[in-house]
Amino acid sequence: MEKDPITPLISSCGLKRGYVLRNILLLQDRSVISSDLSRFIQTHCRADVHLVHEPGAALKVAHDIDIDLLITDIELGKEIDGIDVAIQLDALYQTPILFLTSSSDDKMLERASRLRPIGYRIRPIREDELIVQHRLIRYQYECERFSLLDLGKGYHYDDEQRRLLRDDEPIALTAKEHQLFLLLLNMPGEVVSFTYLDEQIWPADHVSSGTRRQLFYRLKAKLPDLDIETVTMTGYRLNF
Repeated sequence: MEKDPITPLISSCGLKRGYVLRNILLLQDRSVISSDLSRFIQTHCRADVHLVHEPGAALKVAHDIDIDLLITDIELGKEIDGIDVAIQLDALYQTPILFLTSSSDDKMLERASRLRPIGYRIRPIREDELIVQHRLIRYQYECERFSLLDLGKGYHYDDEQRRLLRDDEPIALTAKEHQLFLLLLNMPGEVVSFTYLDEQIWPADHVSSGTRRQLFYRLKAKLPDLDIETVTMTGYRLNF
């Protein structure tokens, strides 16, 4: 039987075993290498691997599917790199991140470290290291993940199903309304600046303040009893 190098860690900190990550998003721009890595992860980690080669495709998959882990190359050969994608998914969904890179550049490491990633692996990657990394992610993720957050006034956010409820009834939100809500939810009681919201919701577009205001008022109209406010000339804030 394979020796489990994680057991001493689990025993010492009281974590529970048995949680399995269901969906892993793999973002790589090199198709041959990424296909091999995808098969390996699918075999050894018993998860569905959603392989994409473009940052835009990664963001779409993360919106459509409940992603439990992002594994991304940092160098994508594009204006938007793997760190930029990770920043957006962390802001929207608090997705655990594992970075892959062939570089040890200090500036790149500094940018990546600000997200507090689960792991950072320099190529070439040893398969046994990746298996151990997956197990560590699984145990840490089990401890940190919440399923139902009480927002008051009958509102709850179901993180498992990624939906907002009121009195146990789901509230229909558009994709951008949901993005705006999550950005506010992830910073409760704090002002989320207009600039930050524009960068996260419309990363590739120049958006007008009128478009942003319309989105905010549509969201507020659907959540009349939640305390969502405008901070003049600065941003929006969700209080609960």
